[in-house]
Amino acid sequence: MASPLRVANGARHPHAESGGAPSASAGGEDGKALQSPLHLPQSSPSLAESPVQSPLSPQSPALSQHSLLDWVALVLWMGWMHILLFLLLLIALTFPHPLALALLTLLATLSVTPVDPDGPMAKAYRRWLYPVVLRHFPMRIIFDDQGAITFGKPYVVAVEPHSVLPVGLAAFMRHPMCAQGVAGATSAIFRVPLLRQFWQWARLAPATRAVLSRVLQRGHPVIIVPGGVQECLFMAPGKEVAFVRSRFGFIRLALEQGVPVVPCFIFGQTAAYRWWKPGGAWYRAVARRMGFAPILFWGMWGSPIPLRTPLTVVVGKPIGQGHPDPHPSKERVAAVHAEYVSALERLFLDYRAQAGYPHMHLDIM
Repeated sequence: MASPLRVANGARHPHAESGGAPSASAGGEDGKALQSPLHLPQSSPSLAESPVQSPLSPQSPALSQHSLLDWVALVLWMGWMHILLFLLLLIALTFPHPLALALLTLLATLSVTPVDPDGPMAKAYRRWLYPVVLRHFPMRIIFDDQGAITFGKPYVVAVEPHSVLPVGLAAFMRHPMCAQGVAGATSAIFRVPLLRQFWQWARLAPATRAVLSRVLQRGHPVIIVPGGVQECLFMAPGKEVAFVRSRFGFIRLALEQGVPVVPCFIFGQTAAYRWWKPGGAWYRAVARRMGFAPILFWGMWGSPIPLRTPLTVVVGKPIGQGHPDPHPSKERVAAVHAEYVSALERLFLDYRAQAGYPHMHLDIM
């Protein structure tokens, strides 16, 4: 069975008519697209063109053909908060006090235990996890300009939107463009036992300047969502949210390290979960204090496993490249930031119809 992840260079595709869901077909009007380069060496200069079979639609029976181990991988990927809550309730309600105290101490220890993201267990976990994730979604990557991207080069890959959870980042984790990079996540996640272990094994890291700078200095890309969890506060049906107008840190990081910023937009990601959240200023205040937005969400069968919605990842052209500047001026940061916001909006408008969302609105905040 062909890999569900496709790579195209601006290929157009129709969207599905059944149930209003967008199609994941990577074959354009000419019926051709670039095959996924997941197994090509990073030095590969180009990708051969070949016919592409239509990827699975959300209604296809073949989408249910996960093995038991595949479902376990998906639960470990997105279900650890639920598993942790279950464990805490189980310990509190059923175990005798001495044993419960010992188990709680173990969990507390795991919240500060160092994690080796390049150890043999981490590598084995990634080899198991990401092929399953890429089979779970009908997924494709479109490069706005394939020739502008050099695989294996350090970039600040700035992806929008965050959605409930940015599940579409998985598209980058086995792609030659970012195969050796890391994805930044809110630091609050890495204080949670078990979750911090599995997510660091999956090549996620705290989205702090110190951590991301070290990755870039080693010559690897970093993948971040500039709007972060703040965007969850403003999500609403029928629109996408990019909370980026006041976010300058990722631009400053790129200029300090002398690497380009690559704007990216993921279509379909917001539909990967159903969700509910309260409104009001008190909710926003609580979310800011906690470091993430408390939101009730559910996927397949009410579980944390995301719905199998088609995802289209659009990769823009690099911007803001130059020599490392330890102290970039506010004017330069603002100029590159304005270029990023403009590029992000253009990617959305140029590709929303191809992704199956011709009437979707983007609210850039």
